Amino acid sequence: MYDFCFAFPYGGLLVIGGLLGYAKGSRVSLIAGTLSGCTIMGLGYWSLLTYRENGGSTNRSSVVAQAVIALALGLAMNKRYQASKKWMPAGMISLVSGLMFAFYAWTLSQ
Repeated sequence: MYDFCFAFPYGGLLVIGGLLGYAKGSRVSLIAGTLSGCTIMGLGYWSLLTYRENGGSTNRSSVVAQAVIALALGLAMNKRYQASKKWMPAGMISLVSGLMFAFYAWTLSQ
């Protein structure tokens, strides 16, 4: 399994979350969600292009960058979840980001 397989759904989830947060009045959610989501998708696309050019190997720099973003989001949203105990959005994004970080770590270990 390659990083770009999950980069687009994960990035899309972050963008949608940012837009929903903005709809509820949070400008910070809009900026953080769309910026991180679009960055993840852009890095996934870069990795996909590398995969196509090299015939099976992805861009490790892209995977590392995606892992750093997922870790930062996971930690930040876990802190918010611990303070609020609200599953949406903090708990969900914390869980998904933690899973994505684990996936990226596994990908890098291959």
